[in-house]
Amino acid sequence: VYTARDAAGNVGRCEFDLFVAPNHCALPEYKNDDHGWMNLTSPLDGVGSAYAAWVSCDDPHFPLPGPQFYTCDVLGQWHRSVMAPAITLPVCGITDDPLQTVRLTK
Repeated sequence: VYTARDAAGNVGRCEFDLFVAPNHCALPEYKNDDHGWMNLTSPLDGVGSAYAAWVSCDDPHFPLPGPQFYTCDVLGQWHRSVMAPAITLPVCGITDDPLQTVRLTK
């Protein structure tokens, strides 16, 4: 806490919290399989991120709607809004076209 006073009797006060966190990004685990893979870049210069990760899938219907990529900031945090040490990346899958049989009857 800092307090300042001037000759006119004005008072100003400044208060802040300091959080110390490791600046290491735990790399996301992803099982590359026949249907998709994880991409990881490191480091990202000039954008305030240490890593970016995203999933690429063989099937154009995957991954399901969500973030197009995930970043880890310089404090080592994935998902700033969720204080979690690691992230869960989306998974890939396979879609099959539906089979349709049409029978005409009178």
